[in-house]
Amino acid sequence: MSDSEVLTNAFAAEIQNLTQKSKLTNKKIFAAITNVQKRLSGGYAVVSLIANYGLIGFRDTFGIRPLILGYKVGLDGFTAYMLASESCTLSNNGFTISRDINPGEAVIIQQDGSISFEQCASNCETRPCIFEFAYLARPDSIMENVPIQLARKNMGRYLANTIKSKYPHLEIDSIIAVPDSARTIAIAAAEELNVLYHEGFVRNHLMSDSQTLSSTDEEPSLINRLSPIITEFKDKNILLVDIAIVRGRNSREIVKIAKDAGAKKVYLAVATPPIRHSSVYGVDMPSHNYLIAHNKDEKQIADAIGADEIIYQELSDLKQSITDINSNLVEFEASCFDGYYITQDIDNEYLANLAQGIIF
Repeated sequence: MSDSEVLTNAFAAEIQNLTQKSKLTNKKIFAAITNVQKRLSGGYAVVSLIANYGLIGFRDTFGIRPLILGYKVGLDGFTAYMLASESCTLSNNGFTISRDINPGEAVIIQQDGSISFEQCASNCETRPCIFEFAYLARPDSIMENVPIQLARKNMGRYLANTIKSKYPHLEIDSIIAVPDSARTIAIAAAEELNVLYHEGFVRNHLMSDSQTLSSTDEEPSLINRLSPIITEFKDKNILLVDIAIVRGRNSREIVKIAKDAGAKKVYLAVATPPIRHSSVYGVDMPSHNYLIAHNKDEKQIADAIGADEIIYQELSDLKQSITDINSNLVEFEASCFDGYYITQDIDNEYLANLAQGIIF
């Protein structure tokens, strides 16, 4: 049931085959990774400790999942290294960012501190998962030389420009972020639209998810976790800003909370495009038949969640918000938005089985 276990066993088997009659070396580890890379398809970033040898890291051939290297020189002059999916892990532990591990590249850090790199796959491309930049990564991280906070500010500005060009008729009294991840985007959008940004929700941090199960479904209810500030909603037209809508349950509850607090109109602006397709490269997301945007247009989605209007980010603008910072990033893995699977081995049969819960 775990793809990580399958990958680990494949890697261990390759090492075993190469070391049956001789001891383990960097050359053999790189050869094992090369063989594993030929067998694997999809998104992965591996960090593995080989007992009594060292730390191993390697990344998928498209760079879908992130992997970054950092270093720290101790008082004794010894250089320590750390591998992580996000740079905030490095900085929070006193490590300096070295660089991202390249797509298809592997690194070996031995116990004596020596470090070696090797490209273990050919015909590699850099197509990082765009959902990492929009939602998954922490705002204090840097990914592919892109500060996440700056990218999300750009997302807010592009979203605001979409509102100005396509929805000029909207009368917006204030902009409120869906806590907590959308705050940066909402503030940037408010500045671009010249509309006041207000805090409208208070999160109950004392209430755990296990205490707030809804009586109507199995997911935690937001009603007991988010408290509206009534004065920010009463008799106002509110633009709520969120990063993404998946199933739509949370969005439906948030819109209801806003309207119950007295909002005249509730518009919802989303910093990503509609999620209409299954994600198969490592993002924990339900299959397409559970996605609220699947086979629905914007009007139908707005009706489903009770919003007076829904505004989605254009995929081209989402990409541009990142490319504006790093011009070398022009292609991304964005299958949950556009339905294009870059490994080109995902067909309708696979997706149908995935929707039925069949594990391959």
